[in-house]
Amino acid sequence: MRGLKILVISMAILIVAGFVVLVSELGSRVSQLSSSPVEGAAPFAEALGAPDGSTVEGITGLEGRLAIHIRWPDGRDRVYLVDPASGRHLGTLSPDGTPQ
Repeated sequence: MRGLKILVISMAILIVAGFVVLVSELGSRVSQLSSSPVEGAAPFAEALGAPDGSTVEGITGLEGRLAIHIRWPDGRDRVYLVDPASGRHLGTLSPDGTPQ
């Protein structure tokens, strides 16, 4: 009976210690997510050249790049490829085949 008490107490201590480690690790990761941007990263300085009234329809990651789908006011679609590290405009795709 004494051995069972020792076992239960030691298991309770392990559960409490595990919970403390879990909470501290979650707190650490959350604080890293809300920290400032990457050091040395410059803000995007290049405009994509979409006309006024254009709307962003979607953004997705694509092999280390950002693909930004923009619908122009006249209904034409463009997909701009951007390097997220530098903000540099890499190219423009026109899904409907109209000239750029």
